[in-house]
Amino acid sequence: MKRGLLLLAMAGCVSTPPPKTGPKRLSKAKRDRIKARAGANFLDLEKRRKMKTKEERVRDIEENPPNLTTLRPRKEAAAPAPIRTKPDPAPAAEPAKPRGKPAWIMQVPAADGTYIYGMGMANIESDEGEARIQARDRAFAAIGSQLKVHVESVADSFRSSYTDQAGENLASNYDEAIRAHVDASLEGAEIHDQYSDEQNAYVLGRFNKAELEAKIAAQLAALQDVVLDQVQAAEKALAAGDSVKALGHGLRASLALRNLFGVPFQIAGRPAEALVNDLVARAGAGLQLSAADPGSAPVGTALTISAEVTSDGGPVDGVPVRFKLRMGPRSPSHLVTTRAGTAHVKDWRIWGRRPKVVVAVDMATLAGVDQGENSWLRLKHPGVVARLRLQMTLNLQPIRVRLSGSEPPSALREGLSKKLGMDLVDDSSAAWELELSIGEATCKDLSMRRTCKVRAQLTVRKQGAQRAQLDASGRGTQTDDDSATEQAEKRVGKRLVKALRQALSR
Repeated sequence: MKRGLLLLAMAGCVSTPPPKTGPKRLSKAKRDRIKARAGANFLDLEKRRKMKTKEERVRDIEENPPNLTTLRPRKEAAAPAPIRTKPDPAPAAEPAKPRGKPAWIMQVPAADGTYIYGMGMANIESDEGEARIQARDRAFAAIGSQLKVHVESVADSFRSSYTDQAGENLASNYDEAIRAHVDASLEGAEIHDQYSDEQNAYVLGRFNKAELEAKIAAQLAALQDVVLDQVQAAEKALAAGDSVKALGHGLRASLALRNLFGVPFQIAGRPAEALVNDLVARAGAGLQLSAADPGSAPVGTALTISAEVTSDGGPVDGVPVRFKLRMGPRSPSHLVTTRAGTAHVKDWRIWGRRPKVVVAVDMATLAGVDQGENSWLRLKHPGVVARLRLQMTLNLQPIRVRLSGSEPPSALREGLSKKLGMDLVDDSSAAWELELSIGEATCKDLSMRRTCKVRAQLTVRKQGAQRAQLDASGRGTQTDDDSATEQAEKRVGKRLVKALRQALSR
């Protein structure tokens, strides 16, 4: 037996019983106290149950409330958390209905009794704001074209043709006056409506005709006062022997009369226009203009050209004299005021075998108006302008020039010889050198024809020092590439000659 127990112990089969688990038991004293309190409460409850009426039981409870010592004290219930509610979503705004294309785009409103309308359109390429500005300018231009017609009709109501004793029509051409009135009046134009779609911006402008008529009437009245003031100043200057001031006042009076649309009025019993023309002629007759030939010199030499203005044989100061080289638009010119009766242009390099220089008293400067008025004054007073205008033809000696680089087009060779006075030579000892570089022509199809573009650069050097570098391009369109390239090179040659002449004549 002992032997078997030993074997079981060695095999681990014998173990102590596990301890008892579970809640701890109350002591006897605690159990008795709980029972006593419960019994007392039970007796009170049985006592109340034996009462006969409900009122007795309620009164007993109020007088002797039960002692609920056996119950656990209740915890104060936490106030319920407020229920979180999402705010009511705002009602979705109804999408704005796209505005339809207004009717004035297809049909511009006709001028009524109050307004003149004009519509402008511009393509929206990248910036809608820029397109609106372009459309606004075009709308105002359309208004301006209608304003010109309206101003003419208003002027005709003020204007009447009349003749002098010789039967000559004294009503002047007032195209410039109409332009002046239209330009001044357009400041009152306004944008009436505008619209844009995906491609274009549209602007409808308008102008108040009633305001224009009132403005024209006020301007005409003011211009009559200007004519009177200028005529009085011109007569006063002539009496003092100052032909220059008299001519300036007379020209200003003539311009004011032009802006009056030929409205007839008299000054000292004579028609205003006849009186002004007479003042300008008398003032101009008191001035003489002369210029000295600078003589023969090599092309490109710094020349000094002088002009003299005299009155009754004496020198006149303060006369604006313009020296201009006749070589097309944007020809170089110099404006010089006489001192001691003489105006000088110094160090003027002129190019060409027989260039022409115009020397003239600048009428617009003398009158204190814009240079654009010279053309009108020349037409209005041709006798005075011709008297104070000279043209000189210079006889200059050609210079030797070495041309290198690409083969020059025939137009370039001809232009350098005739317009610049350059004899092309293959001599490295020449003081002047022109280096030409012509790029390859780029050609493409254009409406069943071929168009080619050529770029060229011309570098000008004198005794090794660079004087100018010019770029030009030209395009030609012909049936084949060779003809188109030849046409493009011809145009490039002409443009290089023109640019070179302007660059060297400064």
